[in-house]
Amino acid sequence: RDKIGVLQVDMVEHCGLSANGQYVNSLSIVDISSGWWTGAAVMGKGQETALKAIDESLSRLPFNPFEMHPDNGTNILNHIIYEYAFVRSIVLSRSRAYKKNDNCFIEEKNRTRIRHNIGYLRHDTESELKIIDSLYKDLLEPYVNFFLPVIKLVKKERINGKIYKTYDKPKTPYARLMESNQV
Repeated sequence: RDKIGVLQVDMVEHCGLSANGQYVNSLSIVDISSGWWTGAAVMGKGQETALKAIDESLSRLPFNPFEMHPDNGTNILNHIIYEYAFVRSIVLSRSRAYKKNDNCFIEEKNRTRIRHNIGYLRHDTESELKIIDSLYKDLLEPYVNFFLPVIKLVKKERINGKIYKTYDKPKTPYARLMESNQV
């Protein structure tokens, strides 16, 4: 958890009320230690499309990833991604079935980075795809990584049936990376 380069990966659908046809999906990647987030928009749920988005997103990271932990979706957890990770010496782990909290860090980012900014409506045109992808790369990534501080849970203890949580000082993902001796 303290090692930079351990990533959680997920895809978020923008299909609205109907999953018929092609629609935009958002790739979301977060580094657990620093909170560094990157995103990309792709059309459809294809494995090759997901691989291209992952490769491009990982190339924008200011550090080298050494572990990826996707959810169990077949667009991310498949033979193509396994080979990609193997060739790059990235350990690929997976979530347990029906255990959504295995990817709790990325699920939180899906809500705060994607759903709060894109919403729940259907997006299925090329122009919407370009706008969403540009939003992530040109605006949201720099903002959340360089200017938006995050807190990390340091300690959680139960006293007389009540849970007390202790958090560290808020810092931006960039500041956490710069303080690390791993970068």
